[in-house]
Amino acid sequence: MLNPAQLIGKIAKFGKTTEYPMNAKLIKTLLLAAALGCFLLWVLEYYRTDLSNSYWLLMMGLTILLGRQYFSLKIQPSSKPERPASRPEKRGNPPPKRKKRK
Repeated sequence: MLNPAQLIGKIAKFGKTTEYPMNAKLIKTLLLAAALGCFLLWVLEYYRTDLSNSYWLLMMGLTILLGRQYFSLKIQPSSKPERPASRPEKRGNPPPKRKKRK
């Protein structure tokens, strides 16, 4: 169990690290579902009223899509574990050395 000071420390570091409480695929799926929901609401609101009254839904859907793209490009690749640097593997036997001609 974490004491309050440790909990606050973890919360403060949350924005600065790539540790997320949820899976990255889940976050991307939720953002996509929210964007599609906003676009669906925008279409329904556009039929009911005009563009000036439903513009905010269109912008919210685009903002969520851009946030999903940002998450995909910037945050997700850095959360992948890096491969340790190792020596290149030798492939088979080296070719035989040539003899010098006289």
